Amino acid sequence: MEHAFSYIMFAFGGGILIYALFVLIFGFSAIRKNYTVKLEEWEKRGYANRFAGVLALVALAPIIGGGLGYVLPAPATGIAIVVLFVFFIWLGTKIMKRFFE
Repeated sequence: MEHAFSYIMFAFGGGILIYALFVLIFGFSAIRKNYTVKLEEWEKRGYANRFAGVLALVALAPIIGGGLGYVLPAPATGIAIVVLFVFFIWLGTKIMKRFFE
């Protein structure tokens, strides 16, 4: 029970990675329609690939946080995972904005 946070974070990160893999394999149709923008048919594959990459990037936050849970005390791990999520989401928005430039 001591490492329950780490196990939960690994499972959460793994779930996001599995979804990123589904988007990579099945393409644009695996993304919910309310999470997308209107695109031409030829843009959909590139958008799906970039979206899957951003999902995999964001999945790193709970995976790294789960690893930190083994070595750091709980308050430090909580702060670290919040900082990681903010950083990776910021980086992901930069990557997705480049798609539309």
